[in-house]
Amino acid sequence: MKNPFVLFFLLSITILFQDTVFAQQTHYFDDSNQLYRNCIELVQKEQYGSARELINQIKSGKVALSETILTDLTYYDAMCAVMMNDKDASERIIDFSRLNRSSKWNGRMNFLQGRVQFEQKKYSDALNAFNKVEVKDLAVFEHYELAYKKGFCLMKQNTPEQALIFFEKATVSPNPYKNASLYYTGHIYYTLQQNEKAIASFNQIKSNASYKKIISYYMLQIDYRNGNYAEVTEKGKELLKSADTKKRAEILPLLADASFKTNDLDAALEYYLQLEKQSRNQLTRQDLYQMGLIRYQSGKYKEAIVSFQKLNGDSDSLDQHAAYLLAQCYLKTDQKIFARTAFLSAYKNDQDKQLSIDALLNYARLSQETGSDPYNEATTLLQQFLEKNPQSSHKKEVHQLLVQLYLTTKNYDAALQSLESNKNDPEMQAVYEQLLFSLAIDLFNQGQYEKSISYFKKINSSANPLNSAAAIFWTAESYYRLKNFVDAQSNYKKFFAHRSASKTDLLQLATYNLGYCYFQLKQYPSALQSFKQYLSNPLSDQPKITADATCRIGDCYFINKEYSKAIEAYKPIIAVRQSETDYALFQTAMAFGALGKYNEKIAHLDRVVKQHNQSPYYDQALYEMGSTNLIMNDSRSAIAMFDKLVKERPRSGLARESMLKIGLIYFNNNQNQEAITSLRKVAESYPGTPDAREALNTLKVIYMENNAIEEYFSLTKKLGFGQMSNSEQDSLAFIMAENFYTENRFQDAENALKSYVSTYPEGTYQSTAQHYLSKIYLKSDPQKALSYLRFLIDNPKNPYLEEALLEAARIYYDNENYQEAQKAYENLLTITSQPLQKTEALEGVMKCFFFTGDFSQAVSKAENLLNDPNASPNQTRQAHYIAGKSLFESKDYTKAKGHLMEVQRSGNDALGAEAYYLIARISYENNFLDDAENQLFDLSEKFRHQEYWVAKGFLLLADIYVKNNNIFQAKETLKSIVDNYKGDDLRQEASRKLSMLK
Repeated sequence: MKNPFVLFFLLSITILFQDTVFAQQTHYFDDSNQLYRNCIELVQKEQYGSARELINQIKSGKVALSETILTDLTYYDAMCAVMMNDKDASERIIDFSRLNRSSKWNGRMNFLQGRVQFEQKKYSDALNAFNKVEVKDLAVFEHYELAYKKGFCLMKQNTPEQALIFFEKATVSPNPYKNASLYYTGHIYYTLQQNEKAIASFNQIKSNASYKKIISYYMLQIDYRNGNYAEVTEKGKELLKSADTKKRAEILPLLADASFKTNDLDAALEYYLQLEKQSRNQLTRQDLYQMGLIRYQSGKYKEAIVSFQKLNGDSDSLDQHAAYLLAQCYLKTDQKIFARTAFLSAYKNDQDKQLSIDALLNYARLSQETGSDPYNEATTLLQQFLEKNPQSSHKKEVHQLLVQLYLTTKNYDAALQSLESNKNDPEMQAVYEQLLFSLAIDLFNQGQYEKSISYFKKINSSANPLNSAAAIFWTAESYYRLKNFVDAQSNYKKFFAHRSASKTDLLQLATYNLGYCYFQLKQYPSALQSFKQYLSNPLSDQPKITADATCRIGDCYFINKEYSKAIEAYKPIIAVRQSETDYALFQTAMAFGALGKYNEKIAHLDRVVKQHNQSPYYDQALYEMGSTNLIMNDSRSAIAMFDKLVKERPRSGLARESMLKIGLIYFNNNQNQEAITSLRKVAESYPGTPDAREALNTLKVIYMENNAIEEYFSLTKKLGFGQMSNSEQDSLAFIMAENFYTENRFQDAENALKSYVSTYPEGTYQSTAQHYLSKIYLKSDPQKALSYLRFLIDNPKNPYLEEALLEAARIYYDNENYQEAQKAYENLLTITSQPLQKTEALEGVMKCFFFTGDFSQAVSKAENLLNDPNASPNQTRQAHYIAGKSLFESKDYTKAKGHLMEVQRSGNDALGAEAYYLIARISYENNFLDDAENQLFDLSEKFRHQEYWVAKGFLLLADIYVKNNNIFQAKETLKSIVDNYKGDDLRQEASRKLSMLK
C-alpha cells in the first residue's frame, strides 16, 4: 500500500514538474530534464535512497538548472531524508528553511520539521513546528496526521483538554490516525472522569486487535467507577487469567473491593491476600481496612489485628473506625490493655462524634477494670466530656465511671467532689461512704492523722453499722498516733460500746491499743486489765503483738512494785526465745534485784550477756552485774564485770562510769596503786566530764594519803585540770555557756561557747564546747557543724568521737561527698561497740561504694548488712537494692533479679518502682518479652504515682512492641508519654522514638 504522504508528494511533484518543463522547454529540454523525471519516478516508487543519490548527481553535474528546479530538488532531498529517517533529515530541513525563506515549500517544510521532531520525541519543538503549518499546504488526509500529532504533543505537555480538541478532529472520518486518536480521546475522557464519553470512544475500537486488550482494562475501571461491581468481578476474573504482574496489581484491588461490596467476603479476602503476596506496597489504607473488617466479621480477630494496626497514622475517619475495630479485636482476644489504648486512639480521632463517645466510655470502663492508667487520662477526658456536654444522655454513667476511676487511682479528693455534686443519687451514697473511708485510711497511712480524723468522723454516724464501728476505731487509732491518749482512750471505749464492734475484725486490736492508752496515761491497773483481756484471745497472726502485750503486763506489775508477779509475767517470753526475750530477761533480773534476790538477778543478767551479746541491754546488763556484785561485797566479780564492759564497749556511756567504779573499788579496798591507774585513765580519757572531775577528787585524796601531792599537781598540770590559779576563768566561762545550753537558750549558748572556744583553745572543756556547738548547728546549719565535728574527730580522745563520726558521715553523705563520708563511716565501723551505730556505719559504707561506682565492694558490704541481725527492715531493703542495682550494672542479671525482687515486694516507693523497672529490663535483655511486658504493666499499676519510673517503663514497653512488630501500640504508648509526662528528658526521648516510627 502506498504511503499517502508519498502520494501527496508525487502529485505535487508531477504538477510542479510539468509547470517547470513547459515553462522552460525552449532552453532546457535536455538530459537534465530526463534526470529530473527519473528522480520523480524514484520518489514515486518510494526509492528514497536512490532518489537522494540522483538528486545529488543532478546538483553536482555541469548541466545548467533553473533556480526553481534547484529549489525543488533541495526540497525533494529533504523530503526523502525525512521519509528514510536519515540522521541529516533535520539538518536538511533547517538548511532549506534558512536558504529559501520565500519558497512555496516553506509551509510543507514546517510540517516535515514537526514530523522529524515528533519522531525524536521532542514534543515541545514538534508542537512549535506544527503550529507554523498552513493547512492549505497540506492534503486533506494530512490534516488528520497534523491533528493527531498536535493532540499527542499537547497531551505530553499535560494539557489534556486542548489535546482532546485535536484528537477529536482526527476521528471524523477513516484515516491512519483515527484509531489511535479514538484511543487517546477515550483515555483523556477517562482521566477527566467523563466515563460515558470515554466508553463511546473505546467502543469504536474495542474490536481492534491493537486496542482490544488495553481497552478491556479501561472498561473494567469504568465499571468499578460506575458501581457495576458484578460486571467488575465477572470481567476482572477473566482479565486476571492473562494479566502480567503489573496488570494484576491493578486488577486485584478492583476485584477485592468489588467482591467486598457485593458481600463475597471470602473472595475479597483471597484477592487482598494475592495482592499482599505480590507486593505489600500495593495495599492502600482502604484495602487494609477492608481486609481487617472481613477478618473481624469472620471471627479471625488475630489476623484482623494485623490489618488494622497498619492503618495507624492518618487522623481521618478510616483511621478512627480502624482503631475502634482494633479495640474490639483486642477485647475478643482478651487483650484488654491493648484494647484500652485503641479505644483511646479512636476517641481522640473524633471524625465520627458518636463513635468517639462510645470509644471514650469503653476506654474509661477498661481503665477502671485494668487499673493500669498511670496518667489518669480517663478521668481527665471524662471531666472534659462533662464540661463540653453538660446535658449528655451519658452524664450519669460518666459520673459513675469517674467515681470508680478516682477510687481505683486513689484520687479520693476528686472522687468526693464528683460524688458531692450528685448527692441526690442514692446509688452513689454507699460509694460516697466507701470513698470517705478509703481517703481517711490513705491519709492515716501517710501520717496525716488530724486530717484523717476529720474524714473518719463523717462516717461515725453512718447508716451502715460496720462502717460506723470501723470509723470510730480508726479515729481512736489516729488520736493515739498523735499521742493524744485521752481522746484515743475515749474513742476506743466508744468503739467497744458500738453494737457492731464484735462483727468487725478490729476488736482484739482495739483491746491491745486501749491497754497502751492506759499505759501511756500511767493508769497501770486498767492497762493490766486490757492487756490480759487481749491475751485471752490474741491475734494468731500477730506473734509480736502478743509478745509485746505479755511484756507490758510484766511492766505494769513491775511499775506497781509487784515484782513477783512481774517475774511470772515475763516467763513466757523468756521460755520462747524471740525479739523481746532480752528485754524480759533484763526486767526479770531487775525485779529479782528489787526483791533482794541478787543471785537470781545476776543469773538472768548473765543470760542477757551470754545469749544476747548484740542486745541494746548488753551494756546495762554488764553494768548491773558489776553493781550487784558490789552490793554483795564481791569486789573481784564486780571489777571483772566493769572491766569487761570497758573492754568490749569502750565507747559506751556506761564505760567511763564502770572505769570510775573500778577505781573507787580499788580505793575502798586500799589498793591505791590500782585505783590510781584506773582513775587516771578516767581523767585522761574523758577530760571535762563529771566522771573525770570525780576521779580527780579521789586521786587527790589518794595522793595526799600517800604524801605524794606533788604527783597530783603534776597530773593536774598535765591535764590542765583542777589548777585554780590557771583555770578558774576557764571553768566559769564554760559553766556559763553550758548553763545557756542546758536551758535551751541556744543563741546565747552559741555566742558563749564560740567565745570560750576562741579564748581558751587549750581549755579543759574544749571538747565538750565543740560538741555543744556541733549540736546547735546540726539543727540549723549542718555545714557549720561540720567544722566542730572535725575537731572532735581530729582530737579523738574525747567521749563524743563516735557521735561526731556519725554526724559528720551523715553530712558528707547528704552533700554527696561520698569519699569523705566513706572514710567517716569506716572509721566509725572500726571503733564503735554500739550495734545500731555499727549497722548504720555499714549501711553508709555500702552506699558510698555504690555511688562511687565500686559495685563489687558495694555488693560485698550489702551482703554483710543482710547478715547483720540488727539491721532494720528498711536497711535490709536498702542492702537488697544496692546489691541488685550493682549486680545489674555489672550485667550479672540472675543474681541481680533475686535482690531486686526483695525490693519490689517490700514497698511502693521509688525504690520499689525502680526495682520493677530493672527486673523488666532484665527480662528484656534476656529476650523474655512477654515477661517484661507484664512486669511493666504491674509497674504502671502498682506505682502509678512514681511518674518517672512509669514513663521509663513505657519507653521500654514501646521498644518491646517494636520488637514484636506491634507498631500501633508502640506509637500510642509513646504518644501517652509525650502528651502526659511532665519532665522534658523522657518526653524528648519519647518524641525522638515516635519520629523514628513515622
